[in-house]
Amino acid sequence: YTVAPSKITLSNEDGKVEVSWKAVDGATGYRVYRRTIDSKGTKSKWEYISKKITSRSYTDTKVKSGTKYEYSVRVYSDGGYSDLYSEKEILYLAIPEFSVEATVKGVKITWEKVAGAESYKIYRKSGSGDFKLIDKTKKTTFTDDTVKSGTVYTYTVKACNENATSYYNKTGLKLRYVKKF
Repeated sequence: YTVAPSKITLSNEDGKVEVSWKAVDGATGYRVYRRTIDSKGTKSKWEYISKKITSRSYTDTKVKSGTKYEYSVRVYSDGGYSDLYSEKEILYLAIPEFSVEATVKGVKITWEKVAGAESYKIYRKSGSGDFKLIDKTKKTTFTDDTVKSGTVYTYTVKACNENATSYYNKTGLKLRYVKKF
Protein backbone atom coordinates (compact mmCIF):
# COMPACT_ATOMS: atom_id res chain seq x y z
CA TYR A 1 0.00 0.00 0.00
CA THR A 2 1.34 3.42 -0.95
CA VAL A 3 0.45 6.43 1.19
CA ALA A 4 0.19 10.06 0.14
CA PRO A 5 2.30 12.82 1.73
CA SER A 6 1.03 13.76 5.18
CA LYS A 7 1.66 17.47 4.71
CA ILE A 8 1.56 19.80 1.72
CA THR A 9 2.80 23.39 1.97
CA LEU A 10 1.70 26.12 -0.45
CA SER A 11 3.03 29.65 -0.87
CA ASN A 12 2.28 32.64 -3.09
CA GLU A 13 5.44 33.55 -4.97
CA ASP A 14 6.26 35.96 -7.80
CA GLY A 15 3.91 34.81 -10.58
CA LYS A 16 3.57 31.27 -9.23
CA VAL A 17 2.44 28.98 -6.43
CA GLU A 18 5.14 26.88 -4.82
CA VAL A 19 3.92 23.41 -3.76
CA SER A 20 6.11 21.30 -1.46
CA TRP A 21 5.63 18.20 0.67
CA LYS A 22 7.38 15.79 3.01
CA ALA A 23 9.10 12.75 1.53
CA VAL A 24 7.26 9.45 1.63
CA ASP A 25 9.28 6.31 2.43
CA GLY A 26 9.50 4.03 -0.60
CA ALA A 27 8.31 6.66 -3.08
CA THR A 28 9.81 6.46 -6.57
CA GLY A 29 8.06 9.61 -7.74
CA TYR A 30 5.26 12.10 -7.29
CA ARG A 31 2.60 13.70 -9.46
CA VAL A 32 0.96 17.04 -8.58
CA TYR A 33 -2.76 17.65 -9.17
CA ARG A 34 -4.71 20.88 -9.10
CA ARG A 35 -8.30 22.06 -9.29
CA THR A 36 -10.01 25.42 -8.97
CA ILE A 37 -12.65 26.46 -6.47
CA ASP A 38 -15.16 29.13 -7.49
CA SER A 39 -16.70 31.79 -5.24
CA LYS A 40 -19.61 29.45 -4.37
CA GLY A 41 -17.21 26.69 -3.26
CA THR A 42 -17.79 24.51 -6.33
CA LYS A 43 -14.67 22.53 -7.21
CA SER A 44 -13.57 21.64 -10.73
CA LYS A 45 -12.27 18.18 -11.64
CA TRP A 46 -8.73 17.28 -10.64
CA GLU A 47 -6.13 17.71 -13.38
CA TYR A 48 -2.56 16.60 -13.13
CA ILE A 49 -0.19 19.47 -13.74
CA SER A 50 3.14 17.68 -13.43
CA LYS A 51 4.62 14.59 -14.97
CA LYS A 52 6.05 12.03 -12.60
CA ILE A 53 8.79 13.90 -10.69
CA THR A 54 11.28 12.78 -8.06
CA SER A 55 11.72 16.10 -6.24
CA ARG A 56 9.54 17.09 -3.27
CA SER A 57 8.38 20.38 -4.74
CA TYR A 58 6.65 21.74 -7.79
CA THR A 59 6.26 25.28 -9.13
CA ASP A 60 2.89 26.05 -10.71
CA THR A 61 3.40 28.99 -13.06
CA LYS A 62 -0.02 28.79 -14.71
CA VAL A 63 -1.91 30.65 -12.00
CA LYS A 64 -4.26 33.63 -12.19
CA SER A 65 -4.62 36.29 -9.51
CA GLY A 66 -7.85 36.06 -7.54
CA THR A 67 -8.29 32.35 -8.27
CA LYS A 68 -8.51 29.81 -5.46
CA TYR A 69 -6.64 26.56 -6.16
CA GLU A 70 -6.56 23.23 -4.40
CA TYR A 71 -3.51 20.97 -4.72
CA SER A 72 -2.91 17.30 -4.04
CA VAL A 73 0.09 15.02 -4.51
CA ARG A 74 -0.07 11.38 -5.63
CA VAL A 75 2.83 9.12 -4.65
CA TYR A 76 4.27 6.40 -6.90
CA SER A 77 6.19 3.40 -5.55
CA ASP A 78 6.95 -0.21 -6.45
CA GLY A 79 3.63 -1.08 -4.77
CA GLY A 80 1.58 1.19 -7.03
CA TYR A 81 0.30 4.67 -6.45
CA SER A 82 -1.53 6.43 -3.66
CA ASP A 83 -4.94 8.02 -3.70
CA LEU A 84 -5.20 11.78 -4.07
CA TYR A 85 -4.80 12.99 -0.54
CA SER A 86 -3.55 15.87 1.57
CA GLU A 87 -5.52 18.46 -0.34
CA LYS A 88 -4.51 22.03 0.46
CA GLU A 89 -6.07 25.30 -0.77
CA ILE A 90 -4.55 28.67 -1.61
CA LEU A 91 -5.89 31.89 -3.07
CA TYR A 92 -3.28 33.13 -5.53
CA LEU A 93 -2.67 36.89 -5.38
CA ALA A 94 -0.37 38.69 -7.79
CA ILE A 95 2.26 41.17 -6.63
CA PRO A 96 0.90 44.73 -6.86
CA GLU A 97 2.64 46.91 -9.42
CA PHE A 98 3.13 50.30 -7.83
CA SER A 99 4.76 53.69 -8.21
CA VAL A 100 6.15 56.21 -5.74
CA GLU A 101 6.41 59.99 -5.97
CA ALA A 102 7.44 62.85 -3.70
CA THR A 103 4.62 65.25 -2.86
CA VAL A 104 4.19 68.22 -0.55
CA LYS A 105 2.63 65.91 2.08
CA GLY A 106 5.20 63.07 1.81
CA VAL A 107 5.77 60.03 -0.41
CA LYS A 108 2.69 58.90 -2.32
CA ILE A 109 2.50 55.20 -3.23
CA THR A 110 -0.07 54.21 -5.88
CA TRP A 111 -1.01 50.78 -7.32
CA GLU A 112 -3.67 49.06 -9.39
CA LYS A 113 -6.24 46.81 -7.73
CA VAL A 114 -5.13 43.17 -7.62
CA ALA A 115 -7.80 40.56 -8.49
CA GLY A 116 -8.88 38.80 -5.29
CA ALA A 117 -7.25 41.31 -2.91
CA GLU A 118 -9.31 42.86 -0.10
CA SER A 119 -6.54 45.01 1.35
CA TYR A 120 -2.90 45.96 0.93
CA LYS A 121 0.10 46.17 3.24
CA ILE A 122 2.68 48.90 2.63
CA TYR A 123 6.27 48.33 3.76
CA ARG A 124 9.18 50.75 3.97
CA LYS A 125 12.87 50.59 4.73
CA SER A 126 15.64 53.14 4.78
CA GLY A 127 19.25 52.26 4.09
CA SER A 128 20.02 48.55 4.11
CA GLY A 129 17.57 47.65 6.91
CA ASP A 130 14.63 45.29 6.64
CA PHE A 131 11.19 46.22 5.34
CA LYS A 132 8.83 47.29 8.14
CA LEU A 133 5.04 47.38 7.85
CA ILE A 134 3.90 51.02 7.91
CA ASP A 135 0.21 50.71 6.99
CA LYS A 136 -2.63 48.45 5.90
CA THR A 137 -5.39 49.87 3.70
CA LYS A 138 -8.28 48.89 1.45
CA LYS A 139 -7.48 51.79 -0.87
CA THR A 140 -5.06 51.72 -3.82
CA THR A 141 -3.04 54.69 -2.67
CA PHE A 142 -1.19 55.67 0.49
CA THR A 143 0.81 58.76 1.47
CA ASP A 144 3.70 58.25 3.88
CA ASP A 145 3.74 61.53 5.81
CA THR A 146 6.39 60.42 8.32
CA VAL A 147 9.33 60.84 5.91
CA LYS A 148 12.28 63.19 6.46
CA SER A 149 13.67 65.37 3.70
CA GLY A 150 16.98 64.12 2.27
CA THR A 151 16.44 60.49 3.32
CA VAL A 152 16.34 57.59 0.83
CA TYR A 153 13.38 55.26 1.34
CA THR A 154 12.50 51.96 -0.34
CA TYR A 155 8.86 50.82 -0.54
CA THR A 156 7.05 47.61 -1.41
CA VAL A 157 3.38 46.56 -1.35
CA LYS A 158 1.66 43.20 -0.69
CA ALA A 159 -1.89 42.30 -1.73
CA CYS A 160 -3.91 40.63 1.05
CA ASN A 161 -7.05 38.62 1.51
CA GLU A 162 -8.48 37.00 4.62
CA ASN A 163 -6.69 33.75 3.71
CA ALA A 164 -3.72 34.83 1.60
CA THR A 165 -0.95 37.37 1.13
CA SER A 166 0.90 37.96 -2.11
CA TYR A 167 4.62 37.77 -2.53
CA TYR A 168 6.34 41.15 -2.81
CA ASN A 169 8.83 43.08 -4.90
CA LYS A 170 12.04 42.28 -2.96
CA THR A 171 14.00 45.20 -4.37
CA GLY A 172 11.13 47.65 -3.93
CA LEU A 173 11.15 51.17 -5.35
CA LYS A 174 13.65 53.69 -4.01
CA LEU A 175 13.10 57.39 -3.65
CA ARG A 176 15.17 60.17 -2.06
CA TYR A 177 12.53 62.31 -0.44
CA VAL A 178 13.00 66.04 -0.89
CA LYS A 179 10.05 68.02 0.37
CA LYS A 180 8.32 69.97 -2.39
CA PHE A 181 7.04 73.45 -1.70
